[in-house]
Amino acid sequence: MSEPLGAPASRLKTYLMPSKKRWPAAAHWVIAGSLGAFSFGSSVQAATIYCVHDEGLNDSQFCYIPVPPAASAVIPFGPSYQNCDIEALDIQHETDGLYAASGDDTPRPGHLYRVDKDNGDLFDLADLDAQTADGKITELKEIDTISFHPKTGDLWGWAQSEGLFTIPKALLPTQGPQIDSPCQKKPSVPTVVGDWAIPTQDPEEVE
Repeated sequence: MSEPLGAPASRLKTYLMPSKKRWPAAAHWVIAGSLGAFSFGSSVQAATIYCVHDEGLNDSQFCYIPVPPAASAVIPFGPSYQNCDIEALDIQHETDGLYAASGDDTPRPGHLYRVDKDNGDLFDLADLDAQTADGKITELKEIDTISFHPKTGDLWGWAQSEGLFTIPKALLPTQGPQIDSPCQKKPSVPTVVGDWAIPTQDPEEVE
């Protein structure tokens, strides 16, 4: 990468809630993306904060911050994933697994990934869509934030220009093909269709 991860914090485009284990704390699970933030409250045991470093248009480097922070607070792990455009991260509460989602500057827009926290390997789980109450299905392309509900395990997310969506836990895949850098259109993965919670609206339509 052309600049160290310890350089400007603003380059850490997406921040993730703490992983479980070892550090007792009452944490507020917060997800932050380019459009804002939403959160679920939960009491957890935190030892690590995971993040993704945004390099250029769409290159992504996973990283972590030990708790309490070490001298080199932001530590990269795994390869730099070129053309993957990872925009969002979250910890799945029950399994402590690390998940990610992509934006639209990639051949795999709006995809859900699992990240191996030991070596940074990236596994593509699904192409995410959502449908309205009348059955209209829309492809989710620019996913900015994701968060697992701490009680139900359902995945909540925000897609730019589309709105707030949910994917029931029962529909979420746990396995998928490993993705190499740079990200390419193939291999294909299943499409998972969730529900709209709050669709976006044209400002002129909002009273």
